[in-house]
Amino acid sequence: MGFAALTANDDNRRMTSGESDRGHASTCPRVSVVVRSMDRPGLRAALTSVFAQDLRPLDLVVVNASGRPHSPLPAAAHEVDLRLIPEAPTRLARSAAANLGLVQARGELVIFLDDDDEFLPGHLAKLVAALQARPDAVAAFADVELGSFTPEGWTPQHQFAAEFDRHRLLFENYLPMHAVLFRRASAMADEPACRFDERLDLYEDWDFWLQLTEHGTMVRAPGVSARYVINEVGGSGVFESSEAALAARALLMAKWQQRTSAQAHAGLLHYVQGLFRSVAELEARGAHALQARQSLQDAVGALQATVQSRDTDIAAYAATVQDLRQVVAARETEIGNATAMITDLQHILAARETELANTHAALAEVHATLADAQATVAALQAEGPMAALKRSLKRRMHDDG
Repeated sequence: MGFAALTANDDNRRMTSGESDRGHASTCPRVSVVVRSMDRPGLRAALTSVFAQDLRPLDLVVVNASGRPHSPLPAAAHEVDLRLIPEAPTRLARSAAANLGLVQARGELVIFLDDDDEFLPGHLAKLVAALQARPDAVAAFADVELGSFTPEGWTPQHQFAAEFDRHRLLFENYLPMHAVLFRRASAMADEPACRFDERLDLYEDWDFWLQLTEHGTMVRAPGVSARYVINEVGGSGVFESSEAALAARALLMAKWQQRTSAQAHAGLLHYVQGLFRSVAELEARGAHALQARQSLQDAVGALQATVQSRDTDIAAYAATVQDLRQVVAARETEIGNATAMITDLQHILAARETELANTHAALAEVHATLADAQATVAALQAEGPMAALKRSLKRRMHDDG
């Protein structure tokens, strides 16, 4: 189905549906969330993440691109207008499904969400606030975390978190589809109109962002508020390098090479030149850093050798100290034994001195007795034997009496 037919159908729908502009009276513009559905298992989680947004009212358009009857949708949350289109099952390529969703969207602001990805709470409110703060911006985008669900829970692998840079956008898509909330009026403008290129079944969102940025700038609302879920069921493959991806990239590059003016091309070359110079400067700094790191490693190696040598010396000193402690302990034991021996000898010496004093006293008595005997002998010798004998007998009788 071509875009002209889609636009005509949209006009008829708006004229016949009696659709009012309810929600536009609010200061908050109405947001349309477009989900291209292949009726995969992740769809329910994707829709639940939309219901969990605190922004109301919401227009939620589910595009059945599977080509077969779609599973029933869950009951919509309060003030969420949930619709499944088209009425008859039609197999739609990714770009065609996106165009159909864009035409069917009723909000002033539009965002896409694939059926295996998720918004985090506050995602839409944050993006709306960023757009309201920048009337000159055609779109606002948030940071997105890429990862997968494992038995342990959510496992992140990469973050899309960068400031807006259209030059970079010319050679790299860093804006996941559900990161960007854009003004529908900018996309639906007559000249140049922003439409998904139905020749592209990969990178169609990249091409669409480039078209949008021809109308104005994009503003970043920092902080991760959405998840890009990798699963085994299928998907666009954000880092895909298959033949189909390479062919789609070549087609996109050729399209924008023709669409880029000479002045814009010169600006891109200047930008790339700046990147190369920055890389060269970083490489030079890196080389200097490597040299400094090597010098530091050498210094650390020398220091480690010194420390090892000191450790060896300390170990030797410790062994010597241990030996000295053993010698000191032995000497202290010997001193203790010698002290005990001296104490014993002092006791013996005191006893000998006491004995010697007693001996000296006894000897003095012997000397006194001997002196008396000698005096007696001398008297006897002087008086004669008989007189001496008489005097001796008297003395003895006197002593006995």
